[in-house]
Amino acid sequence: MNIEIKTLCELDVDHVYQFEKLNSTDSSLSEIEQEMKSWSAPWRREALEYYLPNGWCFGFFGPGQTQQLRGYFSANILFF
Repeated sequence: MNIEIKTLCELDVDHVYQFEKLNSTDSSLSEIEQEMKSWSAPWRREALEYYLPNGWCFGFFGPGQTQQLRGYFSANILFF
């Protein structure tokens, strides 16, 4: 499998958010419970909008024209 790795930016927020929404479904929870759980998830939209433009996140994209997101890595740096 040929995978392209690229630094994620603010334009990729929707890609990562949709990727997580599709892959985080828990059949034991109702739709409302899943939505409420997403409010505190590390991939919530506000967190993605903050961390992705900082250059600390990398996406793994599949081959072809669609360049579908296959996974990502987010190195959220904590400051003390």
